[in-house]
Amino acid sequence: MKTLLLLTSLLKLLHQVTPGCILHTYIDSRSSIDCDNLFDNFENIKPLKSELVVTVNITQSNITKISSGSFDDFRQLRKISLSGNVIEEIEFGAFSAETFRTQLPFLRILDLSENNIETLPKEIFNHSSTLELNLSSNALKQIEHGAFLNMHGLKKLDLSYNLISSDDEENVLPLGIFQDISTLEKLNLSHNSLKSIKIGTFSLLPYLFHLDLSHNELTHLTSGVFVGTVIQDLFINDNKLVVFEFPNARNVHPTINLANNDFECDSLAMTMSKIHNAFFTRGEIINEPNIFGISCRDNNEIDEDEEEEDNKDFLYDLAMMKYLSIGTLCVSLILMCYLVFCQKNNHDDECN
Repeated sequence: MKTLLLLTSLLKLLHQVTPGCILHTYIDSRSSIDCDNLFDNFENIKPLKSELVVTVNITQSNITKISSGSFDDFRQLRKISLSGNVIEEIEFGAFSAETFRTQLPFLRILDLSENNIETLPKEIFNHSSTLELNLSSNALKQIEHGAFLNMHGLKKLDLSYNLISSDDEENVLPLGIFQDISTLEKLNLSHNSLKSIKIGTFSLLPYLFHLDLSHNELTHLTSGVFVGTVIQDLFINDNKLVVFEFPNARNVHPTINLANNDFECDSLAMTMSKIHNAFFTRGEIINEPNIFGISCRDNNEIDEDEEEEDNKDFLYDLAMMKYLSIGTLCVSLILMCYLVFCQKNNHDDECN
């Protein structure tokens, strides 16, 4: 009876204070809140604090900032989704060690996708109990060392569809950036602007089995990049790869997508041979990898393409010379006609 009265009062408060929100109540009396169009009035959910709420889903509400204390007293929260807002800033302390210890001890999923977050400062996610963190489709350009400090339980991290690059001038994927999340199993870095990855970047991720590096600008991936991992699913399709080396890991059965890269056939044949030898032991194949999307460009084809480009340039120059020659001829004819006209009409003084 007490629980029923609490839920009834909470439902009334919900409609009175927070229009646009729906309260879902489950059989075990736990609840979730779905809100949209709060128009950046994040404070409106605070009167809804309850030990019964396990999920908060606030989308399309023009939220620009996550302040410290936003989720105080929602101690049973398992999932927070703030996807599809315009969040630019996460206030230091919003997801601090103290917040997770005292206010969000059971949080497992944090979804901040489809926002405008550009930077992850040091210790922004400190001592988190979160299992899944989604930061996809933001505007991430910089990830500082210690951004994921002591997130010992994190298993899935999605950083896809951002602006992460690896230029020498501003390397936003520094070596050791993932060293604090050794429990990580799935990492998505697809649809960024990565041109290179340093050896050892993933070396402290012994449980990492799913890695998505597709749709970047990578040209080289050596075996040292994957040392220390147990990669089973590797997506490196839609890059600019000309060199790829897979580590000698006979204890895994990997699936590798190589499609839409810039491999030369000779180089790719050597790569495939090395992969085959890595999984070939005592006359039998041990956990032979599943490789798909294999394609390459023959060296002669590349030379022909270059020759074709040279021919196009030559034909263009020849055409320009032709037009210039015709123009010069026309000017000469006009000048000759003018001189003949002058001589016939005895206008020597005017012609001179």
